[in-house]
Amino acid sequence: VDKSRPLVNIKVDLKGAHRLFLVITDAGDGINSDWGDWINPRLIKGDHEKSLLDLNWVSATTDHSTVRKNLNSAGQPLKVDGKVYPRGIGTHAYSVIEYELPPGFDQFISQGGLDGSGEGSVEFRVHTKPPRDLLPNNESPERRSRKELIKRVFSASGLFQINDKDLPKELTDSQQQELK
Repeated sequence: VDKSRPLVNIKVDLKGAHRLFLVITDAGDGINSDWGDWINPRLIKGDHEKSLLDLNWVSATTDHSTVRKNLNSAGQPLKVDGKVYPRGIGTHAYSVIEYELPPGFDQFISQGGLDGSGEGSVEFRVHTKPPRDLLPNNESPERRSRKELIKRVFSASGLFQINDKDLPKELTDSQQQELK
């Protein structure tokens, strides 16, 4: 999902599943402006719908800000491609939201949207088992790169191991943009 396609429909079969993991990643290009919204997420059982917003998540993590119901992760209204949506879950890449599924629901339906400025790009993923690549012991690529940067910048002998003028050479493009 990016500014050329800011909103997608999501429909996933949950037959036999007991858990649901909603994942947003950076789509491989860093987390700059990667605000993602799960718009009107719901579970289906036959003709019956249940809003995911009526359930409490088991856990919700994000690499930036906070996961929120009915607001984006900055606490503002959910807004995709200029349209405000009253119901959904706002977060920022990388995020994993886990739910225990009530019995009998066999389908998940939502829309996934790029919130706000529309300058980032995100990937919406739905899993029924823990996403191995984003578990706490397997940190997101963005979190790993930040730790590596800290290791390079801070040293045992002092606060900065790198001179200010050399710091830009150690940063990715998205990290340099965040410093501006």
